[in-house]
Amino acid sequence: MKKILAVAMATILMGSAFAQGTFTIRRPQDGARVREVVSVRIPKNSMGEGQYLAVLVNGKFLEAVVPDIEGNDYVYKLDTKKRLLPDGPMKIEVVLYQASESAPQIMDRSSVNVTLDNSTSITKPDGFNIRYRFTPGRELIYNVRLGAEVGLITQGQAQLGSRMPLIPVDEMKFRYLVAMENVYPNGDGLIRLQALPDKGKDYAMLVVAGETEPKKYMDYEMHPIFMRVSSTGREVFSSAPIYVPLEGTSGESFRMDLYALFPLPVLPSRTVQVSDSWAAAMPEGILDMSKINEVNTMVRNLPGRATLESVEWERGIPCAKIRSEISVGANELRGVQNLGGQQGEAQSIKISSVMWIALDRGILVREERTTIQESIVEMAGSGGGGGGGNAGGPPLGGPTGFQGAGGGGGGGASAGADKRNIPIRFIGDFLSEWKPVERFMQRAPSGFAPPGAPGGGDGRGGPGGGFGGGPAAGGGSVGVKMILRVQETETRVLEN
Repeated sequence: MKKILAVAMATILMGSAFAQGTFTIRRPQDGARVREVVSVRIPKNSMGEGQYLAVLVNGKFLEAVVPDIEGNDYVYKLDTKKRLLPDGPMKIEVVLYQASESAPQIMDRSSVNVTLDNSTSITKPDGFNIRYRFTPGRELIYNVRLGAEVGLITQGQAQLGSRMPLIPVDEMKFRYLVAMENVYPNGDGLIRLQALPDKGKDYAMLVVAGETEPKKYMDYEMHPIFMRVSSTGREVFSSAPIYVPLEGTSGESFRMDLYALFPLPVLPSRTVQVSDSWAAAMPEGILDMSKINEVNTMVRNLPGRATLESVEWERGIPCAKIRSEISVGANELRGVQNLGGQQGEAQSIKISSVMWIALDRGILVREERTTIQESIVEMAGSGGGGGGGNAGGPPLGGPTGFQGAGGGGGGGASAGADKRNIPIRFIGDFLSEWKPVERFMQRAPSGFAPPGAPGGGDGRGGPGGGFGGGPAAGGGSVGVKMILRVQETETRVLEN
């Protein structure tokens, strides 16, 4: 009887062992050298219902979390660069907690000692001569994300230190090609720039200038732009060749060519060291469909200031991390078209870019670019005549769709409107009309670029128009001045 009981107890214990594994950090291993995003892996069967982790680095609490599951492990992604963790010895510790109605209970803990190396192993000479290296036949594919957010707050709330909430209003993701076609004796390169279909498909769903909803564009409709650039990325000339049918053939009766322009960032013209600053050029693509086949320049360089912040590993590649910024105040913005063509008086525009350039390969690995504009807009409280629309055209002369004049303003707000609700209604109207990602991707009939047309009476640009006039302001005797913030983000990351 005792023997049977002992066998039964052993079976129960064995079943328990299979149900609940040993709580431990499987990866990274103790003594490993790590960098960038560290995947902390814990066996999936070592955590039960109602349990979670507390994560600590060098004894400092980071967060409590239930990690994602990958295969047979729970995986916590520790982004060491985002958390600004210094290179050197690093202790990663995870503590297993059991949730309960009273205080959470500590069930187990595990730790590993590793060495963080985000930049230490990169050789640092007296200076870096950062240049693009053009290799004929090399094709670089980038995953691009364009997004926009808007926020609205009263001047009084801003003066009291209130934080402005931002509402996401637009997003588009697509793939983009930079193909190196030729290299010249002086180091210049001839590159081909164009949008690409989604991975594994022959089309992409895209929003272009003049459209409000995404449409399907086939690979043969994605038209290239050729650009000769210096080894520092400065444009020498650009060209968008037109399609010409072979002689004796009818060709295609109609086709829309899709153009997308994202110039390479401009690099420093001299040798620089970490923490060095210099006068920088921040390139903006200019697509004018009415002259796309006539011009030989499609880039304007905005003056800014750049700094070599560090050299570090990015996506497993040793890179120079360069930050560029330009900030413009209200005085410089008088008479300048607002982002997205919205109404109001622009008070400030700030453009910032952080890019990672491969030191060994001479290619762009990643870029994150943000444009923020703040404007003063007035919310009217009762009915009256409508305000006039802004003239069409690009923000800071930047890229737009078909260039054309903006339309006149529409009618005012309805009489007796509750001014407390006006900001909400204004945001709703603004979001329904504004499509910032249209500025970067445009289309035109093959071999034909129509001129811009005047805008309509509702304040929007007409067919072929550039940015239309801003939404019409309502009349009335009661007005509330608000601060409108528009924030656009552009991220491109090397895919291959």
